[in-house]
Amino acid sequence: MTLAENLATIEAAVRGLEEGALDEETRRQAERAAHRIAGTAGTVGLPDATDPARALEDAFAGRARVDPRRVSRHVAELRSGLAAAETGSSSATEPHPTGRLLAIHAAPSVAARMGSVATSRGLAVTDDGAEENIEAAIVDLDVPDAEALIQRCGTARPAVPVVALAETASVEDRLRAATAGAHLVLPRNGPAAAPIDAVTSLLGQRREDRLHVLAVDDDPLNLALLRETLATEPVEVSTLEDPRTFWGTLDRERPDLVVLDVDMPHLDGMELCRTIRTDPHWSALPVLFLTARTGPAAVDAVFAAGADDYVPKPFNPNELRARIRNRLERAEMYRRLTDTDPLTGVANRRRFESDFHRLCALARRHDQRLSLAMLDIDHFKRINDTHGHAVGDQALVRLTDHLTKEFRGEDVVARLGGDEVALLAFGMSAADAGLRLRSVLGSSALVISPPEAPQRPLTIEVSAGVAELGGHGDTLDTLLRAADAALYEAKRSGRGRVSIADREGHPQAPAPEADVEAPLPVDPAVRDYYATMVERERLEITGHGRLERLRTQELLSWVLPPAPARILDVGGGTGVHARWLAEAGNEVHLIDVVPEHVVEALSDGSAFTAALGDARHLDEPDDSADAVLLLGPLYHLLTRTERVQALREARRVLRPGGTLAASVVSRHAALLAYATRAEQDAERLDLAINTLAHGGYDPKLGFTTAYFHTPDEIATELRLAGFRDVRVLPIEGPLWTSVKTCTDPLALDRLTESAVVCARALEGDAAMLPASAHLLATGSA
Repeated sequence: MTLAENLATIEAAVRGLEEGALDEETRRQAERAAHRIAGTAGTVGLPDATDPARALEDAFAGRARVDPRRVSRHVAELRSGLAAAETGSSSATEPHPTGRLLAIHAAPSVAARMGSVATSRGLAVTDDGAEENIEAAIVDLDVPDAEALIQRCGTARPAVPVVALAETASVEDRLRAATAGAHLVLPRNGPAAAPIDAVTSLLGQRREDRLHVLAVDDDPLNLALLRETLATEPVEVSTLEDPRTFWGTLDRERPDLVVLDVDMPHLDGMELCRTIRTDPHWSALPVLFLTARTGPAAVDAVFAAGADDYVPKPFNPNELRARIRNRLERAEMYRRLTDTDPLTGVANRRRFESDFHRLCALARRHDQRLSLAMLDIDHFKRINDTHGHAVGDQALVRLTDHLTKEFRGEDVVARLGGDEVALLAFGMSAADAGLRLRSVLGSSALVISPPEAPQRPLTIEVSAGVAELGGHGDTLDTLLRAADAALYEAKRSGRGRVSIADREGHPQAPAPEADVEAPLPVDPAVRDYYATMVERERLEITGHGRLERLRTQELLSWVLPPAPARILDVGGGTGVHARWLAEAGNEVHLIDVVPEHVVEALSDGSAFTAALGDARHLDEPDDSADAVLLLGPLYHLLTRTERVQALREARRVLRPGGTLAASVVSRHAALLAYATRAEQDAERLDLAINTLAHGGYDPKLGFTTAYFHTPDEIATELRLAGFRDVRVLPIEGPLWTSVKTCTDPLALDRLTESAVVCARALEGDAAMLPASAHLLATGSA
């Protein structure tokens, strides 16, 4: 409502009061109208209207005695105070529109059709390429200097989002537009509304990079004034008149600061603020009040409700801008800390995941492509080892800077951790993104100067793998796996190249010399656990240990190549399985990380060799083994990265077609063991349930630091490492808990035989796999 409309509402109420016919609804409307004028008049240059408006608000609200003569006098004062608005002497009475400016560069008929739609959507339109205030552009690739226009938009600050128009939006059109810097390519002769919808979406998406203010006030004029006040600030302003829809708007807009009016119908500002402060997700959201009530009690109440600051109405625009700027600078600093990688300045994993979901929704809404690339600096470990980690950091910064410069504003460059660099290429197929990456990575040498030898520049080579939304997966996890597999194919093929994921996104073979960081030290708790226990006795004497050994060796006899074969028993402990394999005529080499195990394995003149070593970095030549056993290391590698690293090492040393056999502990084992013992310790029950949910095993349950798998999880890890023909088999089967708790030596042998029969019978039943204490995963190199 305008000031004049609010005044008319008040005058109607005064007439009713004078006639003795003032109804409740008219009184309430007059109170709200007076409240709006009191909060707005001074801001628009009409200070003489503020005091009479407040007096009228108090009178109609019942906070002052309603004397018709006094009310009439206040109305006369109010009318006089608003006289400047009626004569047009105050240019600030009605705020200026702040519509966005859209540039359309196309044939006149096309531009006219789209311009009409844009105008109806509240967008101002121009065809002036030199206009400085353009916020978005539509450029037909057939107009003269189309690519130069697009590039000019991309170099503007801030960059201007561009929708390109083409005849068919073919691969060639897309690549041409993407190279110039366009964000979307749409058919020229499609619906006129489609490019306008796309521009609107892009403008909305770009708000993600700006700080947001949400203003809540039942007076639309006051909200318009706030918009105008902040028009010169680098912020996005959203407004809300009805506080009842606040929570839905809050979740949708996700502001960095909220501006609230105190007095609003249905739900006042202080009630909203108190609710915000009790919500864990929003409790830290800055809240600033605009209030016409500035007495000590009112100010105390505002801060008691949880406000961060307040500005009195009518507000001084300079003061309001300064206060909001101060609060937003703090919010921006916090967002920068939480969303940005501190070394490279690009997005971190948290922001990357958020940007993926945002761009994924945009791609599906406008039928656009979205590709994800994983990039790797070749021989990165060698750079760190030779020149130091500071030079490795310099290489990462050089790569991310180069990608940020060469790709467009809607594309996302991120460092996911360590040396993992990722790219989201919007509007590009995997093939297009691959071509663009080959051009970008080969267009100019990535060179750094090591501090110890600046006169000898170091050239960086980069490998990359690319996957596409839809073609190689529909989730971030599946696309990352497909892109990672393609990356390793690029490295296997010689490095310094870009590889596209295969049609179904299946993981491909890893590089034979994958650059990986030096292994993390083995957890001392793991060393201590195995150094003090007798592994041989556990597998040969205890009931459950015997069942595990019998079934493991039975399964190995089925899957391993016939003797004589060269077998690496990695993590082989004291040599229980190595001894059995050697006696069968195989050449066996045992590798273990626990020194005491290696000493015991060699103590009785066994027919196999043994050495200290780590599954993540095997001191063995490529293609040198017929089979690799990992019957233990995967228990204690707590991250997927480390486990896949160990599996890739196993694949590296295997001959083509060689066999891997890896055992893991079932995710269900902790809870089943606990339940079988009928223990009632609530803490350990919670720990066992947590293991079932997340895989992490707490040593308080009786074992040492470990990670437990689901069948699907270990199968996925083998495939990620490049293994084919993956199978997962139960080792002990579901009767292991009975064997484990049996205390009758005479019954134990019969029970063990029954458990073996049961395990064999249920080998093909996927539903029963998790019931086994251990699982054996096998695959071919």
